[in-house]
Amino acid sequence: MTEVVIEFADGPERLAILAQLLRRYVDEQGWTSEPHHAEEIEALPGEYRPPLGRALLARRSSAAAIGCVVLRPISQWCGGCVEMRRLYVIPEARGCGIGRQMVGAGEAWARQAGYRQLRLVTMPHMTEAISLYESIGFSIIQPYRPSTAAEAIFMDKPLG
Repeated sequence: MTEVVIEFADGPERLAILAQLLRRYVDEQGWTSEPHHAEEIEALPGEYRPPLGRALLARRSSAAAIGCVVLRPISQWCGGCVEMRRLYVIPEARGCGIGRQMVGAGEAWARQAGYRQLRLVTMPHMTEAISLYESIGFSIIQPYRPSTAAEAIFMDKPLG
């Protein structure tokens, strides 16, 4: 597993880096024609604003950012829950455990913030992500919120 520095995406410079990574993620997924993705990026930090939400960046020491993950409160669908979204590691940094480290950092923040459940939505084609989530204790559950994708997979992990 590659050691990385995981930092909060606070301040204009880090939010701009987060926006770049999220645009790359949206492009890679083929979602550029869906306007809600661009709107979410333009509104950063938006739902991920502390203290209820959080955005994280991953770097290898002082190098450029290589990944991100964001967390938002979802009390309208689940009291005591936070949703992890947009876990992304740039292609050239994949396969080194960075995604696992980012999920761990997100979980740690969620516990410290007092959340009881960590939830996420993923897609069937994201097989590596699904394997990662299942290997660290996430289970597939019934949908807990509306989704624009009919094939979406909903997952949950207790933080107790």
